[in-house]
Amino acid sequence: AARATAAAAVPMTAPRSVARRCAHAAGVALGAGALGASAVGAYVYVTQPGAERAVRFWWSTGPIVAQYGWAKFRARDDADRAERYARLHELSAPKARGVIEDLRGMFVKVGQVMSVRPEVVPDEYRKEFRKLQDQAPPSRWGPIQEGLERDLGAPLAELFSKVNEEPLGAASIGQAHLVEWQGGSAV
Repeated sequence: AARATAAAAVPMTAPRSVARRCAHAAGVALGAGALGASAVGAYVYVTQPGAERAVRFWWSTGPIVAQYGWAKFRARDDADRAERYARLHELSAPKARGVIEDLRGMFVKVGQVMSVRPEVVPDEYRKEFRKLQDQAPPSRWGPIQEGLERDLGAPLAELFSKVNEEPLGAASIGQAHLVEWQGGSAV
């Protein structure tokens, strides 16, 4: 009877140990895959200029999109969904404009276009995006200075006696700065 009990116990533990080894191997493979994907993602983020902006865009807008999905899921009927969406439009439109202003450039241009297209976005968003028509945020001076020096082939201090870092005006994809040539005339 003792042999029967011992023999019966062996087959029960063997499948568990195989299952554990398979689970361990799957975990190691999954971890290695996640580590590899993270390394590739980090490389792309650092080396591709557009990747950083794409991550910032989705990091900022993902929660807004998720709120709309949750509202649609929770709605009891079309009227309830419309009411939930109306509340979300009021709350989310200023956030969306803030994301656009933070990302600048073509994002501002797209926001400006959407502000005049009633078939594209709800009125609450259009109202917020209209602010981009005449209140475009200025770009940071550092990248502008780098681009000017690269394009002009010399440091700005060698070409101009004075450079005003504050823009005279800003638009969606450009801005104007007051400078004085070394000879003294302002441009």
